Amino acid sequence: MENNITAIVLTYNEELHIGRCLESLLKFCSAIVVVDSYSDDSTLEICKSFHKVQVVQNPFVNQALQMQWALDHTQINTRWTIKVDADEYFDEKAIRNIKAISQGEDCAVAFRRRVVFNDRWIRFGGTYPQTLVRMWPSGLCQVENRWMDEHMIVKGMRRVVVKGGFYDHNLRNIEWWTNKHNSYSTREMIQYYLEKLNPINEEDKLGFSLSTYVKRNLKKAYNRFPKLFRALFYFSVRYFFLLGFLDGKSGFYFHFFQGFWYRALIDFKIDEARIHAYDMVSFRVYIKKKYGLNI
Repeated sequence: MENNITAIVLTYNEELHIGRCLESLLKFCSAIVVVDSYSDDSTLEICKSFHKVQVVQNPFVNQALQMQWALDHTQINTRWTIKVDADEYFDEKAIRNIKAISQGEDCAVAFRRRVVFNDRWIRFGGTYPQTLVRMWPSGLCQVENRWMDEHMIVKGMRRVVVKGGFYDHNLRNIEWWTNKHNSYSTREMIQYYLEKLNPINEEDKLGFSLSTYVKRNLKKAYNRFPKLFRALFYFSVRYFFLLGFLDGKSGFYFHFFQGFWYRALIDFKIDEARIHAYDMVSFRVYIKKKYGLNI
């Protein structure tokens, strides 16, 4: 029986990754929808060369809004939907289990993510295992409306963690990686002040896993520490206490850049925006003027 699964892939200039991603998905998906943010490389040509791939385009604001637009405006006629990033692909064990789960009862399906940095799987420092809900019965998922660290919310559904997992393996260079995380740091700063100016009640997020609740509460505790010190503390915990040093040279660079440099950059932007973040109107004006973003 053909697997009744539609994959949604968000893209922008993903010519390095999209072929690998689609080849992985075609092993278990009956349809693939690529939602592109007007790429100007060969991403679209590569996508159109694959059977079962539909390409639509929509302007990008943030990841959550783009994914929700995909769920609301693309035709999904399959029993299941799965979300995949363009630089991700599944291992064979996960593919076998996805096929089995897709023939069973409805559930929210979570996967273990393996981050690959500088061609090395980063196993330590709290990076693995991270489980993320990425597959659900079509029509039963909503994307959490956040500028950063959004989750897929599937309420009232049994959660199953697949044996095996997927690789988050970006092939671009460190300059691209730091530029991406610079952009992420802006989104993190925006999310920080949005929550401060308009606190969010997350008690009804029944689709959250226990690990997500723990992570969110740890982040709230982290934000109570003094700025800059907390970035150094976070790196130290990851690298020493959580054994990040066992990831070797690539692991040092990853945990330093992602665990210290990135968090310190967020703190700098939080401080920079502080005098403009006394109310929502002023904050919106500041973000529009400095970053060209509408919030």
